[in-house]
Amino acid sequence: MKILINGYREKKNKKILYGGPRNFTGLLIEHLNSLSHSIVSLSIHGKKRIDGKFLFKQEIKGKNPAWFLKLRLNFADIFGAKSAAYPKSLKRPRAIISEAIRRINPDIVLLNGYSIINWYILRAAKDLGLPVVMAHHGLWFKEMNTAGNDMPAACEKMLREMEKDITRFADCEIFLNKYSRDEYNRKLIKIRPGRNQIIPLPYHPMFQTKPNETLKLKGASDDKIKIGMVSRWDPVKSPQKFMALA
Repeated sequence: MKILINGYREKKNKKILYGGPRNFTGLLIEHLNSLSHSIVSLSIHGKKRIDGKFLFKQEIKGKNPAWFLKLRLNFADIFGAKSAAYPKSLKRPRAIISEAIRRINPDIVLLNGYSIINWYILRAAKDLGLPVVMAHHGLWFKEMNTAGNDMPAACEKMLREMEKDITRFADCEIFLNKYSRDEYNRKLIKIRPGRNQIIPLPYHPMFQTKPNETLKLKGASDDKIKIGMVSRWDPVKSPQKFMALA
């Protein structure tokens, strides 16, 4: 089976990271490579000023081919929308992405995490009649509610509709846990019966190694409780709750 997944371009200054969809993708590819599947990735990069032009090229040859597509995705028309209806300007990039996927010719599309770019891939795949599996790594409507930004109401409503498109068009949805599935089902859109699975994220192999000795704080006694926090310092992660616990 030829599986197309959404890719992530490597940055020049690489950092060691052990979480999130970007890093989970690497672990997923390693596992799928151990089976009899062909894995192809498609990385899409949006630019503000590419009118009538786009770049589509194969970046990596070999066991796991990777394709890169650069085009204007018209994000500004989404975030500056006066209405919740999808702007007509989204049709052209969707058609270009459809053509790119048609050239890659996969048997199935696996979306790992969601974004506006992955919405484009979702809709393009369905335009081509390809089966789609969606692995939820979060809930957009929860993040929008928690982030506390000044997003226009029309834009927020549109993004909620884009998230609902997962259930409208995906053939199977994967959730990390029952809580996320229940929240999505109860507060956003009803999930179609028999078309979802719960598959928790695996831990990274680095956590199997023996940890280093805990550094003793200057002046601290051994009976002090040490609390570690691993998170972005970001409202969506609710750092205040961790501080309250401490």
